[in-house]
Amino acid sequence: MAITFLKKKKKQKNLVQIFLLIVFMLLLFFLYNLQHKKQDISVVTEPVLEIPEIEINWVAVQDKRLEEFNLFEEIKPFEEEIGREDPFLPY
Repeated sequence: MAITFLKKKKKQKNLVQIFLLIVFMLLLFFLYNLQHKKQDISVVTEPVLEIPEIEINWVAVQDKRLEEFNLFEEIKPFEEEIGREDPFLPY
């Protein structure tokens, strides 16, 4: 009987130590996060800059030299059969 009581006490002692370790780790975690939140609050942000208006020079777009350029050729879809019956055979 004495041995079983000692085993239960030892197990209970280990559980208490693990619990205290977990509580200590959580405490450190929360203190670390609070410290960083305080630093984030004190950061000075820059004022928002105004977006400049964009003016398009339509004279350059309507230039006759641009009409001389050729458009890209249309790419035709692949007409042959795709793949092989057994792709693992060498060519």
